[in-house]
Amino acid sequence: MRVLSLFLLFATFFAVGLGEFVYQDESGRNHSHPLVDGKPITVNRVLKPLSNGALFSAGLPPRSPRFVLDAHAKRKASPVQVAPRQVISQVPPPPLPSPDQPLRIVVSDAFGVPMGFVDTNLNTAHCFQITSYVDIAATFYLPTPDGSGYYDILVQNQAYPYIGIATGNLGTGYGQTSPSYGFVTPVSGSDYPYSYNDNIFNHAGESTIWQIDPVTLDLSAFWQSAEGDRIPLTIFHDFTTGSLDLTVGLDYFYMRYGEPVESVGFTLAPIV
Repeated sequence: MRVLSLFLLFATFFAVGLGEFVYQDESGRNHSHPLVDGKPITVNRVLKPLSNGALFSAGLPPRSPRFVLDAHAKRKASPVQVAPRQVISQVPPPPLPSPDQPLRIVVSDAFGVPMGFVDTNLNTAHCFQITSYVDIAATFYLPTPDGSGYYDILVQNQAYPYIGIATGNLGTGYGQTSPSYGFVTPVSGSDYPYSYNDNIFNHAGESTIWQIDPVTLDLSAFWQSAEGDRIPLTIFHDFTTGSLDLTVGLDYFYMRYGEPVESVGFTLAPIV
């Protein structure tokens, strides 16, 4: 099911202490995402693996047949195969995509199974969401790297030029036992750590949060604190709102809000 931005966003929030915001519905219950007309966004979307047709359309390899996966799972490695190996040489990693190479972001589940693409249409909470339709997948570009090992990723046709993080309603106290989270949303550029850049939420946001595996093109996300520490974030899909979000303590987010969630992975895929 495609979820498009068809409604005008009315975000009801107010400050509670330093740096904390609350989205509260008519009954006084707090929610993790902005409300629409005082009511929570309810999508309740369950993702399914992409079909081989969708994978072919995106220029991606097909999924293995079920009997191949079952045989692989049941197979036992021989003593030779599990024996330690000495690394003789290491092949240099391939170069990252050039700045003029258009890219999609493939979204996979926790087992690496492709479930969709980052949609060019934001949802009603103004967050990026997942689509199974390659023709409406967002287009991204990698700017020339600055040598820091962290990257901005440009996104086309959005109000702000980068895909990044805008802090959610619990502030920036990201940690293993904290429910603090952020929205995956278009943001402006971050020129320094803990940048209060422009974004639709008008919360603290950062764009230079991505690391890229040069071999697999898998993405990892990191929040940079005011002290300059890089805090690794988990990318997750919120079933209730359909939003893509970021946190450290995913279990604690669930305990705070009771919204079913699943961790997902991002992988860059060149458009050919």
